[in-house]
Amino acid sequence: MGLQTRFTQKLNAQSTVDAGLGIGGGERSARLFAGYDYEILPDYDYQPKTTVKAFVENAKEFGVRRNILGIAPTFSKGLVVAEKEVFPFISLPYGISLSNRDNTYASSFSANLGVTGNIPMENAKTLTASAEAVIGIKDSYTGAFISIGYPIE
Repeated sequence: MGLQTRFTQKLNAQSTVDAGLGIGGGERSARLFAGYDYEILPDYDYQPKTTVKAFVENAKEFGVRRNILGIAPTFSKGLVVAEKEVFPFISLPYGISLSNRDNTYASSFSANLGVTGNIPMENAKTLTASAEAVIGIKDSYTGAFISIGYPIE
């Protein structure tokens, strides 16, 4: 169980940056991260939105501090479900990390599947919710995540 805070800023129509901090109990105790997301194709008609995100992360996992550089292509498509718009997505993050324990490099790969949308309650219209499943494919973790976001203008 953990808690994460994230700041996201749209720079222009195609670019977004984010940064944050996550803390938790157990073997994955802390992480700092930052990323730059660039939209290659917009969500248009039958075409899904396609973005590529470059990211850097410093994480403490199983007592080992890791510096990670990565890239994550992401595909999403806006859909209307029960008269509410939702955005299912799939992301395929690939990273290369340097371990501080023995100064070795390793690669990781996962498939992240999820959905994001506004919370469908009258008094919570400004809040967004997200549910995500991370499937570890190569030297990565499997997990389920939920989040609630509040826009700060």
